[in-house]
Amino acid sequence: MSYSSNSGEIHLEFSTHFPGTFLLFRDHFSRARKNTVSFQTIPSGTAFRGIRMHHSDRILVLDFEDNYAITLFIRGAKTNAIFVTGTEAIPFRKSDEKIVSELKRLLQNPQKQEEFSDLDQISFIDQLTPDDPRLGKEIKNELSVRINESGDPESELRKIISGILHGGFRLANTPSGYSIVPEAFLSANPEDPLFETAVDAVSGLVKRRFAEARFHQKKNQLIKEYTRQIKSLGKIADDLSNRLKLGDRSALYEKYAQVLLMTPDKKEKGLKEVFLRDYMNQGELLKIPLDDKLDINQNTKRYFEKAKEEKTSYAEGILRLPEIKAKISKFTTDLKLIEQCKSLKELSPFEKNEAENKKSKTADDTVKFRAFHIEPHYIVYVGKDSRQNDELTLHFAKPNDIWMHARGCPGSHTVLRDTSGRNIFGKDVIKAAASIAAYFSKARNAKYVPVAYTEKKNVVKRKGMEAGKVQMMRESIVMAEPALPKNEIQNKGDQ
Repeated sequence: MSYSSNSGEIHLEFSTHFPGTFLLFRDHFSRARKNTVSFQTIPSGTAFRGIRMHHSDRILVLDFEDNYAITLFIRGAKTNAIFVTGTEAIPFRKSDEKIVSELKRLLQNPQKQEEFSDLDQISFIDQLTPDDPRLGKEIKNELSVRINESGDPESELRKIISGILHGGFRLANTPSGYSIVPEAFLSANPEDPLFETAVDAVSGLVKRRFAEARFHQKKNQLIKEYTRQIKSLGKIADDLSNRLKLGDRSALYEKYAQVLLMTPDKKEKGLKEVFLRDYMNQGELLKIPLDDKLDINQNTKRYFEKAKEEKTSYAEGILRLPEIKAKISKFTTDLKLIEQCKSLKELSPFEKNEAENKKSKTADDTVKFRAFHIEPHYIVYVGKDSRQNDELTLHFAKPNDIWMHARGCPGSHTVLRDTSGRNIFGKDVIKAAASIAAYFSKARNAKYVPVAYTEKKNVVKRKGMEAGKVQMMRESIVMAEPALPKNEIQNKGDQ
């Protein structure tokens, strides 16, 4: 709440969050751009009359002209701010109707007004006794210690109250969190930060609590991210280990292709396997698995391609596995260090590392895939082989990206991304991306190619599927002419 006075604008900030409720005056305040809402508005120019406090309850009433009031009801988890007019009581937080009704009766009943006093006219402090139920536990604990030393409860209580009203305050860091301790208390630590007024102490406490909250939030985020990285890299390492255990199968695929090449009927379809003799190896009888959707000639080409991919992926696997294991070791070591951090400063190096890792990963991803700009904020990414197709689809693509593939023939996985983040894909953009998907398919030389597309979240990889194989849960079709964009091209790679 903001209001103007002769000395300038004053801001009153009241937090209903529990634990962490506070009431604070500020000279400056900036409203957050989001996650805020206007509560109720008192007409501009309405004069502020003063603050009243209930004698025996934590209720503050801010009175304004024309029967406007804001009541601050401080009651643990039920803490609330209630906007009061002559006839209405509107809570800021959803509240128990019983509490609102009781407050309304309390504030609107003339006889009950005697239970409130203006802050500058409060006299009940002078009437407090050592056994008064209105004394907080902190004062009672302090009084108990002092009585043991002097034996005069009344005198010690006066000293305690005087110290609170006229002394400073220290901010103590206890096992249960930060707390404010009057400087006059025997329990006050002279090494703790000292504030001249209660307002300054509350402001310092709020800042420390927010800093603590930011620290724990960032620490938990880093722990979660590093744990995810270790798990993800562990899966990659397991897959690579299992892959390398199978050995290099490129020679076997090459053999299958050579034997199929000598088959007379190359147009026959529908076969899931075929038994043929390898006359280059003493007539050995080979059982060759086939894709029943392809004819013999197409299966032959498929095995030649698999042989080439197998040789490349096996060699890459031998190089990648030690690198992945080294990364796992580094992430595991850093995770243990993060768990031991006790301040934002100690977390800072790991935040920088994480930001650099993400930046590096994004840069690496955009380099290793073919990438084409088709509009100011649209990029099309295209895989180069089966392994890259899997990586593009399963790890790089975002759920709302558009995933494409030439329908009914082999081709590269293609991902269309809106870099503005709006994820709006018009017909022209879809068609331009589909032309690229058609170009990087076996139907490149056709005049028009049907291209299936859907949001990436509708693309899944079933257990047991080969590298580069996925399934679309739903799809749309667009006819596209195979072509590359005539404007800017980045990292086109091999065509």
